[in-house]
Amino acid sequence: MTTKRTLLMLPLIALGAILVLRLVLFSDSGTTVTIRNNTNQAIENLVLSSIDNKEKCSIAKIDPHANISFKYKIGGFNENAVNLRHISNSGNSKNYNIIGYVTWGYSHIDIDINSVEKDGELNIEVDVPR
Repeated sequence: MTTKRTLLMLPLIALGAILVLRLVLFSDSGTTVTIRNNTNQAIENLVLSSIDNKEKCSIAKIDPHANISFKYKIGGFNENAVNLRHISNSGNSKNYNIIGYVTWGYSHIDIDINSVEKDGELNIEVDVPR
């Protein structure tokens, strides 16, 4: 009987150890967000936000061909999304959906702004490495 119990307990102990390590090593210290301005003009008035995190990250200006990186806690899973809002010089506001449905903890989010349309709309590409 003790051999059977031991064989049953070993996988449970291993699973418990894996869960503890995951919590300790992969705790949510924030996601590194990098926004690259690949255009020939400065991009102003960007706001990164998520539904789960009430704190918004405001970016006043990114110079041409420059980038900015920062940590942002996007929050939990399920009914959560990450958005980037751009307020143009004319006062128009446009929301860009960066992550539509948060499914796991993200270590990096890379946002490339490749061009700006005449109406101020941004042409962006998003890469979320797994």
